[in-house]
Amino acid sequence: MQDTIDFTMFHFSILISFFMIMFCSGGELLSSESHSFFSFLKAIDSNNVLNISKISHPCLINGVRCNSNATNILEIRLDNMNLSGIFDADSLCRLQKLKVVSLANNNIKGTISFSILHCTRLVYLNVSNNQLSGRFPNKALTRLKYLTNLDVSMNNFSTSYMAPISIKLESNTIQPTPSPLTNKTPKNATSEIEIMVGLVLGIGLLLSSLYFMIKKSSKLMGEIEVKKNNLDSPMKKATSEGRLKGGDNNNSELVFFVEDHERFKLEDLLRATADLRSENFWSSLFKVKFENNVEYAVKRLKNLQVSCDEFREILKQISKVKHQNILSLVGYRSTKEEKLIIYKYQSNGSVLNLLNGKFKICKY
Repeated sequence: MQDTIDFTMFHFSILISFFMIMFCSGGELLSSESHSFFSFLKAIDSNNVLNISKISHPCLINGVRCNSNATNILEIRLDNMNLSGIFDADSLCRLQKLKVVSLANNNIKGTISFSILHCTRLVYLNVSNNQLSGRFPNKALTRLKYLTNLDVSMNNFSTSYMAPISIKLESNTIQPTPSPLTNKTPKNATSEIEIMVGLVLGIGLLLSSLYFMIKKSSKLMGEIEVKKNNLDSPMKKATSEGRLKGGDNNNSELVFFVEDHERFKLEDLLRATADLRSENFWSSLFKVKFENNVEYAVKRLKNLQVSCDEFREILKQISKVKHQNILSLVGYRSTKEEKLIIYKYQSNGSVLNLLNGKFKICKY
């Protein structure tokens, strides 16, 4: 019976570790994407009107929209923001899936360089009523096959270069009023549908496996609990689980499986900077950074149909699994309303990226 428990909990711990690694990286904006976005923002906002220093994530800015996984920026809408910097097409076009750019009614200067050619996904561009000048890259714009809406009116472009623009973009719609549209080819639409179906099936399979493992493990743990209740006192159990001083019988405090110097209080966790990385109907994942710059991945489980005692026993078993390729459990918190699982934050990317060869080294 004990062998069956160890085998089940070993596979369950691998599944939990896979979830943590996948979610830690899956909702994180690509570092190159974030760097390019903030470079562009600093260029057009030389007076720091947007207060960039207090922005932790591009997707949190009003007027910026990302994809569902928060890995790519799709739209930048910063009209009427009194921006007075320089238009940086080089940084802007490093955003690989950018579709909409609307910067109308500002005081942005400079010119639109030939680098605009690299905004290959661009559908909508509105830079009207600014202070842009110089030669306009009309040849580059004609190569943007998805561009259907363009407004460059009320600027200071050279007249000799404005005349051919309307001719060369005759097949596209040049409108002064914003009307952002998505322009997906049937091939792209089919590809996205296939990806979504694959994701749904994969997540469904993982959730089903998780449910049956928890159910089976809970039943086995219940039998062990009856026997252990006759041997261990409540105080001894609390000590063996590493409960923080001040914990109660409702498991409302943090429980740790690490050394004393690595532990922290619930108040420290609540005061730490929390960055939401992903969220769905049953859980949320946060990247938590403490004042000493130590980072943790905290998984918040909602409406989990597992009692506090069952949850405690399962995580206690997981903490006993030690392997160089399995992320060690730091601790947890369990209440009737929610349950928290705490791991050390991993920044080396997801398992999928590693398998695809995007990272040569993975250090845990």
